[in-house]
Amino acid sequence: MARIGQLFGGRGVIDRDGDGVDDRTERTGHSRGGIDERTTDRIAVRDGAGDATTMRPAIDHEPISPPAPPATEPVTAPVPVRQAPARVSLLAMFGLILGAAGVAVALTGLLAPWAIAIGALGLLFSFGGIIAGVRPNVAGRGPGTLGVLFSGTAVVFAILAMTGQVSWLDSHTDQVARLKDWLDTQLPWMKDW
Repeated sequence: MARIGQLFGGRGVIDRDGDGVDDRTERTGHSRGGIDERTTDRIAVRDGAGDATTMRPAIDHEPISPPAPPATEPVTAPVPVRQAPARVSLLAMFGLILGAAGVAVALTGLLAPWAIAIGALGLLFSFGGIIAGVRPNVAGRGPGTLGVLFSGTAVVFAILAMTGQVSWLDSHTDQVARLKDWLDTQLPWMKDW
């Protein structure tokens, strides 16, 4: 129980341990033989009549309780965290497939106008795959980047074929038939295929 009394003009004395010493003025001293000595240099104490104060040293003797052992938690093996398997973005793969197909279609010459549409669609899918590859456990940035490269190449080859800027690529000539004739003359054993 705390005894609260008035001392020095209305300031309360708090004494929780009942030793007659204000707990706020106690300091920890040395520990000898299991007894903790809390000592103040001097403390003001009222005499029995209540009108005079005297200064006297105060010593508080309290037994020391042994320190509590640290709380130890049982050691357990760490629980492995199951991660979702990595997967490839479907948008990135569609973009890569459309880009590769667009390059092949543009190189035929006759289908060059279709290559622009396929390349543009491949670009859209590839950019979507790159954005999807930002999420964890989704691989899409690499295939998406290759899809952008192939789709852009398909659009460029289609424009070159349609405008006739290069002699070997023309939208009015069937480049596949020309390639077959050239291979037949260079490799005669392929004529039977």
